[in-house]
Amino acid sequence: MNAPDPDWALIIRIIKEIAMQDEASWQAKYFCDEPKARIESREHQWSPELQERMNREWSELYRDVEIALGEDRRARSRDR
Repeated sequence: MNAPDPDWALIIRIIKEIAMQDEASWQAKYFCDEPKARIESREHQWSPELQERMNREWSELYRDVEIALGEDRRARSRDR
């Protein structure tokens, strides 16, 4: 039994994303000076507890959207 070939493009993308998290200047690629200053002025408000809450809330949102999409797909397939 042979294992499927790995998706090298996906593996490379994942590695790049992980490396980007470690790169302190990644924001320079995506934000101009004014938005960067606004983000930096709020850094003191961030905490591990807030990070955990945000992770949980985003996960709940993704779950709710997936459920809603599933319900929409089921309803459309019934209407056909």
